[in-house]
Amino acid sequence: MNDTEMGVDLSPLDPAAGDPGYWNRFQEETLTRARPLLEERSRRRIPRLGLQLVSWGRMVAPAAALAAGFAGLLLLSDPPEMEMASAPLGELEDILNQELARVGLPAHFAAGSRVGLDAFILAIEDAAGGDW
Repeated sequence: MNDTEMGVDLSPLDPAAGDPGYWNRFQEETLTRARPLLEERSRRRIPRLGLQLVSWGRMVAPAAALAAGFAGLLLLSDPPEMEMASAPLGELEDILNQELARVGLPAHFAAGSRVGLDAFILAIEDAAGGDW
């Protein structure tokens, strides 16, 4: 649907309706007015990477020194006593070995044989009864 079908004449809103060169002059005038600002921006010195790192260094160096000092204090202090887990790894290994000896594994899992991970997991599941 265009403006003639709607019954509203929008041509008075078009600045170039009576002047075919309007948009060319508009573009030229806009660029002429913007030229000084664009030239000033192009002359402005772009900060180099080194200068940027130096400016960051003023803020980061004290924070890094503080963090390093705190880490040093933590390293020099005595570590807190930590309790061992309720079942040390040796006991856990013994429990697993007893369970495997009880249920037994297929002969093709003998020492020195190479078996895929999927076959190994399936054999463990079968040995445990498959109730996983």
